[in-house]
Amino acid sequence: MDWEPEDFPADLFERLTVNGISFAHYMEWALYGERGYYQSRVSLGKQGDFFTAAQFPLFGATLAHYAWDAWRSYGEPHQLQVVELGPGQGELAVHVLARLQELLPADVKISYVLIEPSLRLRQLQMEKLRSLGHWVQVSWQSPDANLDTVMFANEVLDALPVERVRRTVNGWLQAWVILDDEQLSLQWRPAPTELATAADEWLPIPVGTEAEWCWGYGELFKMAADYGQRLRSLWIDYGIDREELAAGLRPQGTLRGFSHHQVVHPLAHPGKVDITADVYWDAVVHAAMQAGFVTQNLILQGSFLRNAGLLGAALASSTNGQDSWGKGLSRSAAGQVRQLIMPGAMGERFAVLECWRN
Repeated sequence: MDWEPEDFPADLFERLTVNGISFAHYMEWALYGERGYYQSRVSLGKQGDFFTAAQFPLFGATLAHYAWDAWRSYGEPHQLQVVELGPGQGELAVHVLARLQELLPADVKISYVLIEPSLRLRQLQMEKLRSLGHWVQVSWQSPDANLDTVMFANEVLDALPVERVRRTVNGWLQAWVILDDEQLSLQWRPAPTELATAADEWLPIPVGTEAEWCWGYGELFKMAADYGQRLRSLWIDYGIDREELAAGLRPQGTLRGFSHHQVVHPLAHPGKVDITADVYWDAVVHAAMQAGFVTQNLILQGSFLRNAGLLGAALASSTNGQDSWGKGLSRSAAGQVRQLIMPGAMGERFAVLECWRN
C-alpha cells in the first residue's frame, strides 16, 4: 500500500470503497484537492518531478517579443495586460517581464495577472515576483475585461482532468477508480450516454484500445474569452490529433504519472505525483472556436520559437566572456536553444496554438 487512509478526505475514502469514482473525479482530487499534488507537493526542475520550458529564460524572453508584437498590433495602447494561466512557480512571469521592461516604452503600464488556484504555488509566485518594483502591477485577481490583453498557457491543458474510455465491440466503457483490499485499481463500466456520444464523435480509436476525453476544454476557453477586450493567446503543450488516434498509435491512451522525472502509474502515491494526459488538439481547436476565438494552424514549438525571435534573444543574452563560443552565443543560451527547439528535446514534442479574439 503506497498511501495512508488519512491521505483521503473521509467522504472520498467512503466513495472509493463503496462504489468508486470516475477517473476524472479521481484526477481532479489527486491534482487539485486540499491534499492534492498542486496544493501540497508540486516541484519543478532538477530536484522536482518534471521540467517545463518556463524554467528557461530564453523561452520567457521570446514570449515577451510575442507580447510586444501584440501591443504594437493593438495600436500601442498606454496599458497592456498579460495573463498567465497555470503560472507554476513564477519563473515564466519573471522572464517575460524582464524582457518586456526592455521592449516597451517606460510610460506603458503593464498589468500581469496570474490565474492560479493553488495557494502553495501562489506563495512561491509571490516570492519570485516581490522584487519587481512599481513599474508593473502584479495580481492574482480576475483579469480586466476592458484591457488589451496577451495570454499565455504553458502546459495547462494537459493537467485538466480527463475521463478514460475503452472502445469495445459492444460500445464504450468508462474507467472508475475503486479501493479494494487496500489497493486502488481501475474498474471498467459501461459509459453513460453523454460520454459515449462524445467518444463516438471525437475518438476514432480501434476496438480494444483506450483513450482520454476531457470535458474541461470548453469551460476553460469560455472563461478565457472574457479575459480582455482584444485578446491574443498562446496555448503550448504536448498533444495528439485525430489522425494519430485513428491509427491506433497509443493503444493504452496517453495517461501517465510523473514523480522525480520518472513515469509512474497514475494511481501510484495518490496526491503525491503529477498526472497528465496528451492534449487532444482537434477538441481544443473546436472548444476555442465555440468560445469565439479565431485560431491559427497548430505549429511545432521549435518552429514557433524560431519565428518569434528565439535565436535573436539568445544572441542578445549572450556575452563575450569565457562562457561564449562560436559567434558569441553563450553555452547557457546554446543549451536552452537545444532544449527548446531541437526535435530530440521539446522542439517537436510540444506544439503551439495561437488564438485571438477582437
